[in-house]
Amino acid sequence: MRSGLWIGLGVLALAVGIYAASPLWAGWQLRQAVRTRDIAALQARVDWPKLRANLKPRIADAISDNADTSGGLSGALKRIVGSALSGTAVDTLVTPENLGRVLAGRAFLLKPPAGAPAEKTVSGTPSETTASDDANEDPDDPMPTKRVRWAFFESPTRFRVEATNPRLPGSRIVSILALEGLAWKLVDIDIIKK
Repeated sequence: MRSGLWIGLGVLALAVGIYAASPLWAGWQLRQAVRTRDIAALQARVDWPKLRANLKPRIADAISDNADTSGGLSGALKRIVGSALSGTAVDTLVTPENLGRVLAGRAFLLKPPAGAPAEKTVSGTPSETTASDDANEDPDDPMPTKRVRWAFFESPTRFRVEATNPRLPGSRIVSILALEGLAWKLVDIDIIKK
């Protein structure tokens, strides 16, 4: 009887270990997809409709906050046009290519000049990272694991990863993975300032 109990506890411990490690493994696969610029793998690891739905209100709020500071006719136009266009902009701009750039801390919407690596270019000029940042990081790895500051379960079906953003000192990239069926998928991303 006791050996059956120990076997049962061992199986339970193994199942809990696999469950606890599964979002880390999914995050690693997402990182590898970004690192190697594997668009098909990135598409498979993101729930695009949920990600876009989560980003739309955040973008609309940012436009509204900007409009509030503008005031007058300019602010009113920003509120009217901004709220109408924010949903369309998110649908258009939230693509695997742009998401990969944001997760890697690179500028998005910009194509690198011929022969230049994407992570070294921001608006056609050299990036503003310090020489010590460049010396300490592998140029072939835009998402080194040393940038991860926190990784934890928010709930049994949500896992949060916070990483520093080299292009925005004092801010973090927050990625939320959600358990969908048997797979963890990226469902939300935000850049927060401390």
